Amino acid sequence: MGPPPPTSQVRILMQVLSNFDLVTEIVAFQRGVPVDMHPFVALRGTPVDVAAFGEDFENDRRRFSALTYCLDTWCVHRLLTVIMYLVTLLPFLHDMVVLLAIQRQDITLVAAIDLARCAAALIRVGVQTACKMGNIPMLTLIYPAHKLPWSVSDQEAMLQSQSVEVVAFLSGHGVPFTPQTMDWAASHNCLSIVQWLHNYRTEGYTTKTMDLAAGGGHLEMVQF
Repeated sequence: MGPPPPTSQVRILMQVLSNFDLVTEIVAFQRGVPVDMHPFVALRGTPVDVAAFGEDFENDRRRFSALTYCLDTWCVHRLLTVIMYLVTLLPFLHDMVVLLAIQRQDITLVAAIDLARCAAALIRVGVQTACKMGNIPMLTLIYPAHKLPWSVSDQEAMLQSQSVEVVAFLSGHGVPFTPQTMDWAASHNCLSIVQWLHNYRTEGYTTKTMDLAAGGGHLEMVQF
């Protein structure tokens, strides 16, 4: 004669013990998640849309995702130690906190985060955002974690702030430049970058450089 069928209480217990997400949440609460952190437990399993973040950041820096905006609101008046404690108890919030740090350009928060755990696309967003903002300290923290091939969008972000310091930093870290780099700088009247590329890089430029500069009415660029 076999064992008796499990009671309803036993079945519920088995379901709990076999549910990784639920067990994680229970353990988190047992470790003392503060009451005002409880809403974030319900976010478990919610994906972070990096592409949407990039679009929202371009359109409105206050709207980079509804969930991360919620987290941003919560974090405004919290100490760094409290924020990192939340991530320790609820690890699934890690990427959201990274997006938050990128959006804020919060160097202290970025320095406290384990960037090695970030998705490659997320690091790319961080690098491009730091480039566009001309934020060298942020770029210094994030760029070493950038593992994807250098892309056209990366190059455009590098030049968008028109910062010679950003270009020089990335050049010093082995970023591959092309003749199109100078073309883009010329077309956007970035004379200081064109001069820097001319003095310190050997890629040169294409036959379009003069046309692009002239087409934009950049006389000083044409004269150079």
